[in-house]
Amino acid sequence: MPPPERVWSDDDWAVIRLGHRPVGMDDRWSAYVESDTLHLHRSWTGHQIYEARFGRTQGGRFMVAARVEADRGRHRRVGDAYDRLLLELLVDTILLQRHAPPPMGRAGVPAVRRAAVRPDNPDAVRPRARLWSSSCHSPPAPGMRREAPRHR
Repeated sequence: MPPPERVWSDDDWAVIRLGHRPVGMDDRWSAYVESDTLHLHRSWTGHQIYEARFGRTQGGRFMVAARVEADRGRHRRVGDAYDRLLLELLVDTILLQRHAPPPMGRAGVPAVRRAAVRPDNPDAVRPRARLWSSSCHSPPAPGMRREAPRHR
């Protein structure tokens, strides 16, 4: 998989190197760095999903190479574009603790649904992956309920 084309500052790299240990049931990822390689694992299964090797450049670090789990029993791949985007988002949101606003849909409601691929371009991704916790979502639109309906 081609890595994201981005440079993280030296300060960002210092934080990335600290890794991430899950603290609750909603925490889906764990991360650690060995040498210059970032390893991202699913917290519940322990399966490594992403591996990214970083290199130095003027002004920071960049991903030299990235690998993604190919076993469909461990990770359902959508395509390179999706995995490249998810890897970059995980670094920003999980490791650097930056909030990424959810993609907005109709009437200002977050469009957070399972990722899908357009039929005309298998690597094109619709921004529908749920990466954000409910605390990061904007308030519900007028007339919409936040809680799930109760079944009788």
